[in-house]
Amino acid sequence: MRTSSKRPAWWYSLLAVCVLVVTACGGGSTEGDDGAAGQIELEVWAQEPWMLPPDDFAGFMEEHPNITVTTDLKPEADQLQQMQARQEAGQPLPDLVQDDNFMLEAHVNAGHVVALDEWKDRWEEEDPEEFSNILPSAWDENVVDGETLGLTLLANMEGLFYNVAWFEEAGVDPAEIDSLDALLDAMRGLKATRPDGIVLSLTAMPTEGVTSQKAFLVAAGAEFDGAVPDLHSDGALYVLNWFKQAADEGLLPPSAISWSGGEAQGAFLGDQAALIVDGIHASADFASEPGFEYGTDWSMFPIPPSRTGAQQDGNHANSPWTWFITSGTEHPYEASLALRYVNESLVDMALNGAGTFRNTEALSDPRLEEAWPFWGDEFREGYLESTPTPAGLNGGEVESVLEELFGEIIVGTDMSAEELADKYQPMLDQL
Repeated sequence: MRTSSKRPAWWYSLLAVCVLVVTACGGGSTEGDDGAAGQIELEVWAQEPWMLPPDDFAGFMEEHPNITVTTDLKPEADQLQQMQARQEAGQPLPDLVQDDNFMLEAHVNAGHVVALDEWKDRWEEEDPEEFSNILPSAWDENVVDGETLGLTLLANMEGLFYNVAWFEEAGVDPAEIDSLDALLDAMRGLKATRPDGIVLSLTAMPTEGVTSQKAFLVAAGAEFDGAVPDLHSDGALYVLNWFKQAADEGLLPPSAISWSGGEAQGAFLGDQAALIVDGIHASADFASEPGFEYGTDWSMFPIPPSRTGAQQDGNHANSPWTWFITSGTEHPYEASLALRYVNESLVDMALNGAGTFRNTEALSDPRLEEAWPFWGDEFREGYLESTPTPAGLNGGEVESVLEELFGEIIVGTDMSAEELADKYQPMLDQL
């Protein structure tokens, strides 16, 4: 028997309410903070795999099922060029980008960067405990004209990796190297032990050869105006003379003028060098090398922040990498959430080869002993007290001048430290 299709009036009222609810909820999809319903896609760029969460944001996407994150690796300096190419072609920019801190100037000038202050405040409001773990310098060094333009969660600390066997053969105790003078004397002893070897391996190749030398300038107490060093200051003249002495005495390889980071590391890994100036993140490369064991083949100590050992003249330097949200993103809040996830992943990133970071809780994580076997109270305290490598909006141009200066020293020059300062300071002062 056929039943009647007639419904009572209350049934239609209830149906109308249900339709309104479903419509408002977007048919079960989530809605972004900026009002965008449905699936949100974020594109994230970084220089190296270890600068990203090892799970490639899988945990983040599980937590936020309406957000899809795709990542892309862009080698050093490629971010700027490729973003400019996208702009010129009318294509969308990525949403979240990691680049060298000194490149922030170029991104700002190109209109790639949006201020983070609104999303920084939201972070502090929504997760005050985790927000408080971030060192203030991670924000402060990215403030330009009162606006926060980036966040430097990763900030590598330069140090000296050394060949344990070579040091033992020369009778050099790294614990006694408490000054840059003592380091130079130790290098002379290492050279006498193996005259044909490279004492200090380093990178002096243009576009790569300044980070380590700037760490020495900071350690010796050179004076800076933003990113520009005062080459006539006592600390800077000391460093220029230090490198000049090292080059004149054959303690530095002249071929380093054309060495990339990989070639400098190759000399150390191949037992050809007693020391290498490199960041803490390089320990992952050494630890993964078969037959190259921590404690028997290599170890590390900080660059001493003193010229003679009589007093502390400067400080340990860290080299920051900046994350910024681009001006092209349609989802700045969601991009800021992805940035929070990077912050939550810092220890896992260290285990995957990342450098040190600006998060007090993560820096105390016992798992770091696995990533950095030399990491202990002394190193941790030194890092927490370290100074960001001086930077400014003209940082890229300053780097180019310093590369030319240090390249001239490494290949050999008859000019004194004072004469070198006289030659290059006017170039720097024009920037």
